[in-house]
Amino acid sequence: MTRQQGLDRPIRLRHLPILEQTVYLEIRPQQFQYRDCERWPAATQRLAWYEAHSPYTKALDRWLLKMLINATVADISRRCEVGYEAAEGALAQGVSTAVDWARFKTLETVRYQTPRRVAIA
Repeated sequence: MTRQQGLDRPIRLRHLPILEQTVYLEIRPQQFQYRDCERWPAATQRLAWYEAHSPYTKALDRWLLKMLINATVADISRRCEVGYEAAEGALAQGVSTAVDWARFKTLETVRYQTPRRVAIA
């Protein structure tokens, strides 16, 4: 049904640093041609470790998300030498802002009490 047509254009992806050195991977995905399909006659290989149209691997996105613990997006942008949008994108992909309220059966109120001061004699 399908046959390999050739290789797509090279894609350059930034990957995890090695010994604080920036690492890039360059790949050329395979292209396939479908013999019996008029609507979609060709397809390009997709690999699980990167998103289409993203200049970063999924591993780098997860690493950036870990780096954001106790840091700001601007801090990570400078420290990891990635654009502000890249650090912000890793945060958006890794942290959901939507709440699935169906998961909660009850919501209880948490009451905070100010600690009492104790005089030491």
